[in-house]
Amino acid sequence: MRPISTLPRQHRQARTRAIRQEMRRTGVRYTQAAKIVDAATGSKRTTVHTTAIHVSTSIAPFLPYGGLLEPHQPTLEETVAVNVAASAVALVRRETREMYSARAQVAVQAAFEEWPGLPVGWVQLEMAVLVTARRPWHIEGEHDRVQEDMADASLRVLGLTWPGLAHEPAWRHTYLPLDTTGQLFPFADHVRSFLEYDVPRAAAVAETGPDPDLDLGAVDYGNVWPPKSAEWMEKWEDYRHKVKAAKAVAT
Repeated sequence: MRPISTLPRQHRQARTRAIRQEMRRTGVRYTQAAKIVDAATGSKRTTVHTTAIHVSTSIAPFLPYGGLLEPHQPTLEETVAVNVAASAVALVRRETREMYSARAQVAVQAAFEEWPGLPVGWVQLEMAVLVTARRPWHIEGEHDRVQEDMADASLRVLGLTWPGLAHEPAWRHTYLPLDTTGQLFPFADHVRSFLEYDVPRAAAVAETGPDPDLDLGAVDYGNVWPPKSAEWMEKWEDYRHKVKAAKAVAT
């Protein structure tokens, strides 16, 4: 959060009132009440940011398709791409069951029929998933949890597309993060690599429908955990200016 001294006067006054109310309500001292109020206020701050994961899963195409298969999705890869992208509309937090909306772009590679350890009749699918959401990204651990939520949604939709898949002992699946929370340079490298590497080589690409509140692929590292130094922010602003200039030349 911003230093208290830099907050507008009305915000400082509102904070003081909230602290006093917390002291009366709980009987704690001023310092403890201030920590409670600041934590509650900070958890409500949100920003639009993007993370990415790589999902690796085996699929049993011999299982009957579920109701999520549409007539205009003729291939296995297209089916997975469309359904996983659609699943981002309702992500669910594993611990709290909180539901929130996101947007995803999914790039599915061509299915591998020959893969180490695959049973007969199974295929291997590899997909990169870019997911954008409005969340309290500044909270430590939020970044990892959004990745987990998107992975859970991806696997859940596979189980709905192929009913019985989750009960198959041979089903193997895992996911890996494709970015590092902006702690390393270059910035937004997972977005760039997804668009320049994963999308062109994919057998099928799909994305969640438009949302005026979510710009798919948007990054806002300045407001994402961990807290950034002044030097880091200067580099971030310099990078943003370079990206803006590069886009202007490209268009």
